[in-house]
Amino acid sequence: MSAPKGPSLFQCIIGLKDIFQAHAGADKKLNKTELKEMLKGELSQTGDDAMVSQMMQTLDVDRDGLLDFSEFLLFVVGMACAFNGQTFQR
Repeated sequence: MSAPKGPSLFQCIIGLKDIFQAHAGADKKLNKTELKEMLKGELSQTGDDAMVSQMMQTLDVDRDGLLDFSEFLLFVVGMACAFNGQTFQR
């Protein structure tokens, strides 16, 4: 079996970090507005406020009203599982 074509895992990790940092505020976290802008800019998704609020509530593990990088990764893992036809449960 040959290696898949495309970016390496390392390149993907760096890309995720860069995407998060590009959208996060000075506090290095995403607020609801920044999450909404990230969804629009990176995934061409223009979710309504109710959808974004639900995402924040689901992903915000420490309940501080913001998403840190590890909470952002929960979103990424959920999306990756969905693309692979699996369900992600934390």
